[in-house]
Amino acid sequence: MIRVKTSRAFAPEKLWVIGVMFRDLLEVEYAVEWVGNDSTGDAAAYRIVLPNGSTVSVEDHFFARQPTENYLTPKALPSNPSDICHPFAPEERLALLYGRDFFVLEEKSARCGLDLFAAAFFMLSRWEEYVKKDRDAHGRFPASASTAFQTGFLGRPVVQEYAALLRFLFAKLGVVLPPLSRKPAVVPSHDIDHPRLWPTVPFRMRTLAGSLLARRSLSETIWWGRGPIWRAQDPFDTFDYLMEQSESKGWTSHFYAMGARNPGSDCYYPLSRLNGLLGRIAERGHVVGYHPSYECFEDPALFAPERRSLQNLLPKESVATVDTGRHHYLRFAVPHTWQLWENQGMKMDSTLGYSDCEGFRCGICVPYPVFNILTRQPLRLLERPLVAMDVTLAAYRRYTPTEASAALRALKQQVWKHGGEFTLLWHNSSFNTPEWEGWKSVYEAAFFY
Repeated sequence: MIRVKTSRAFAPEKLWVIGVMFRDLLEVEYAVEWVGNDSTGDAAAYRIVLPNGSTVSVEDHFFARQPTENYLTPKALPSNPSDICHPFAPEERLALLYGRDFFVLEEKSARCGLDLFAAAFFMLSRWEEYVKKDRDAHGRFPASASTAFQTGFLGRPVVQEYAALLRFLFAKLGVVLPPLSRKPAVVPSHDIDHPRLWPTVPFRMRTLAGSLLARRSLSETIWWGRGPIWRAQDPFDTFDYLMEQSESKGWTSHFYAMGARNPGSDCYYPLSRLNGLLGRIAERGHVVGYHPSYECFEDPALFAPERRSLQNLLPKESVATVDTGRHHYLRFAVPHTWQLWENQGMKMDSTLGYSDCEGFRCGICVPYPVFNILTRQPLRLLERPLVAMDVTLAAYRRYTPTEASAALRALKQQVWKHGGEFTLLWHNSSFNTPEWEGWKSVYEAAFFY
């Protein structure tokens, strides 16, 4: 067994982040031992003792330097973050948030100046978002305000890079860890904001008239008039197609639907439009999840009734439980949203991706147990970070379909490299309309490596 020796200061935070690193990423047995001073007289170090007696010492440049246990201040943010060369693989990079660019590898020991555990805690807990007050028009923390975006490593799962560095050092010291049990996977997810474009026949005519009279777009009018407006199948009814795509590749799709709401709510639709759909999804082995409304983010009392109305739509004989999902508009507040989901008995959230930029918001691409930075307690809730969203690519980043495919390939290469999950959000409504012409191939290509 691997032993990690460190001082007891910030014990809850250390236990949690060490657990994510060793249990969830390295998949090894470990034990944490509290010490005063290690043999070098440095109480600020994490001293990792391997089964063969070799040691890896990781310097503590964060927790040991906090004057009190309240670190949630701007002063504690990384003062000079950088992206440095990997000390043992020059073609690779490492994000330096706390610590120094200093590495020593000897026959029986290694020393790492980069504070891997503080950096991992910074990325995984998202305490940066609690301290910084930057918000967009929807109350969201934007990618552009994040250290990862500003320093240039948002496109890499840096926490898993830290785990890979430890795995490398252990091997050099004679302890080769077993291969990871997890395998790379695609996780397609679909927020159902609009189950139908045309709930009744007059809506079809409204689309045609709107393109010509309201938007005065002859090209759009011609596009609709060429055929889609006359077809029986609604343009947003892509659910069978989405399930077939996933099934043909061996993946499971996750469909997140909104519950019962007031008619004035954002993206309102009566639950009758979901009749039969959710049961069919569950019957085919895909996941039915919850998409809390825009209003629910600011009124947590709506969470339980909205969710319950979805559960009631499933056939009584169904064993499916609505216990996963994602907030509408990716609205999220650290740590309150996580705690709300925990209190409501939810098992997994998948909100944490940025709307304005694709990438690894949490620095990780596997589900992991989250931590409440205010109560200083780990939660049972898992976070499955979102890597990319269709609207991000097309509207925020303004990519062409070709550019979007290239961006997704680059992200997917990172996911495959670290044995992670490529979690992609593609709305059922992001097909079969003029503005999404040419994007179907982008979605289909995302399934291949």
